Amino acid sequence: MRTTKPVPAKLKVLRGTYRKDRDGKGLKVPPGQEIPEPPDRFNKDQKALWQTVCTTLRSVDLLQPVGIPLLIIYCDQSRLYQEAFDEVKRSGMITTTVTKYGTVMKKNPALEVMNGAIKIMLAISDQFGFTPLAQSKIKGVARQEQEYNDGYDF
Repeated sequence: MRTTKPVPAKLKVLRGTYRKDRDGKGLKVPPGQEIPEPPDRFNKDQKALWQTVCTTLRSVDLLQPVGIPLLIIYCDQSRLYQEAFDEVKRSGMITTTVTKYGTVMKKNPALEVMNGAIKIMLAISDQFGFTPLAQSKIKGVARQEQEYNDGYDF
């Protein structure tokens, strides 16, 4: 039977679903103080993505040292996707291979690399709340609080 994925307490607070009586069962990890330097192997685009993602996560106290390896993977997958995309752009979606049976046309293998990178990036995006659905849940809570705030505290 499928269950819902656990959500970090900070994300629950932002969404407005935090309940103190249900908190305290998970590992408490302090947020990171500074944005870490990106790995040396990153290219210019990866460094820009790293800075954007880390800045965004830090602004909502979700940048934690234990999440850094996932962010590195996210940026690596972004590079893989871009390289595969460039390959498809250069050689086309269909490749021609000569075999002993003649010429065979098949899908460019770079398309599979692109699809794999997208899957991994989406999975990581879901964990960190990068997807539009996760963002809408967070913004939706903020809008609800503003709409129903009549100025009275009960």
